[in-house]
Amino acid sequence: MKMIHNFNIRSSSLAILFLLQSVPLIAASGWASQGCFSDSSTSRALQAASRLNSPTFDSTECVTFCEPYLYSGIENGRDCYCDNVIHSPSVRISDDSCNVLCTGQPDTYCGGLNAIQIFKKDIPPPIVWNSLGCYTDSTSSRTLRTASYTSVSAMTIASCQAFCAPGNYKYAGVEYARECYCDNTIHSPGVPASSSDCNMPCTGDSSTTCGAGDRIQIYQRQP
Repeated sequence: MKMIHNFNIRSSSLAILFLLQSVPLIAASGWASQGCFSDSSTSRALQAASRLNSPTFDSTECVTFCEPYLYSGIENGRDCYCDNVIHSPSVRISDDSCNVLCTGQPDTYCGGLNAIQIFKKDIPPPIVWNSLGCYTDSTSSRTLRTASYTSVSAMTIASCQAFCAPGNYKYAGVEYARECYCDNTIHSPGVPASSSDCNMPCTGDSSTTCGAGDRIQIYQRQP
């Protein structure tokens, strides 16, 4: 009986040590923890999408699933919820309430019972483009030449800038109503031209102009 008693004491000590070594879930790259929130099965804090009862739940599974949304939430060690708003009556509660271990990461907490650990996606600041005006261009020597695309029915200034943004190009330019060009240099012999020369309506937005024949409207990305 004495040996059994010692075994029970040792097992309890190891369990306590294990719990003391467990840590809150660290936010994945691109997400920031908002803390532990109250939740209930009748009125979810996050309601738009969910993935439940995952046997291998870890620190990245939920945020990967919730990538299209602003918020991701982890609950009861194995449940993931997503939304663009945190719904009432959910409120911030003590982090101690998020104390259930992740099913796939047993040294880390993944929310709790009726307690959801919520993360918010980091939203980068909007990209700002400044107009440099109308420039000359030619098919034989493009003013902007590194990347380009054409849209016969949906070209807009914004869509051209969005096309150039992922490549971190310094300049975006629209031409001939339907063409978009990107570059980090304004190449010669391109030079400023009269703003009235850029007079063709964009194919995707007739209220704005998108350059003209041999004329390109150039926009510079703010650093």
